Amino acid sequence: GSFGKTTTMRAISAALDYPEEKLTERNSLSHVAMSLLRIKPGTKYVVLEVGIEKQGQMGPYASLIRPDIVVVTSIGSEHNRSMGDLETTRTEKAEMVRALKPNGTAILNGDDSHVLWMKPEIKGATICAGFQHHNEVRLLEYNLDWPRGSRVKIDMHGVTLQLHTRFIGAHFGFSIIAALVVAKLNNINLKSAIDRVAQLEPTNQRLNTVKLANGAYLIRDAFKSAPETIHSMLEIIEQIDAKNKFLVLGDISE
Repeated sequence: GSFGKTTTMRAISAALDYPEEKLTERNSLSHVAMSLLRIKPGTKYVVLEVGIEKQGQMGPYASLIRPDIVVVTSIGSEHNRSMGDLETTRTEKAEMVRALKPNGTAILNGDDSHVLWMKPEIKGATICAGFQHHNEVRLLEYNLDWPRGSRVKIDMHGVTLQLHTRFIGAHFGFSIIAALVVAKLNNINLKSAIDRVAQLEPTNQRLNTVKLANGAYLIRDAFKSAPETIHSMLEIIEQIDAKNKFLVLGDISE
């Protein structure tokens, strides 16, 4: 995806009880190959984040990885300078889901029309997740519990799951859903998976909170600055009940 990849990777890792120290945010070029070369024979799970910078990159990554499960988080404007538009970006990123075997599974953000566009491209099974009613796995409720995190309620094929997460931002609901779906596909105990995901700290500089010495809270979201990430931050600030709120913006990256 264009956004939420690292948080989703970390949430899946927690759900599978896969050691976080084995993860890397370096997600392109030779780093993809290096991640594969580090896999030891007999390893049960491998969780990889894959990113691109231009056209023609995702296909070779997909042929190297040969994934069993692919999670697609979003298609955003992050690549507009190199790709030109969202249609080109989604076509390029769809190379990873095209690489799935017939017995593979794609977990798609069903609230993102550009991600949903990939569904006919997939040979294997698809599971769509998100807020909207057409999704098989739905985020029923998201409530900010400032500054502790958020309360989330999920409907997974008729079973209601609830958890308190340390993430803030409704868009991270998909990261949580994807992690629990991956856990279920791998026959992991869902209660244990929920407990591990609930304990996960936000990814550094991706909407993580820092309490200052004077009692004020700083929300850090400095890793990227595409318009979509700014809109997410504005939605969160709107929900926070505070006497004074200050927003500091740097450059917009795209």
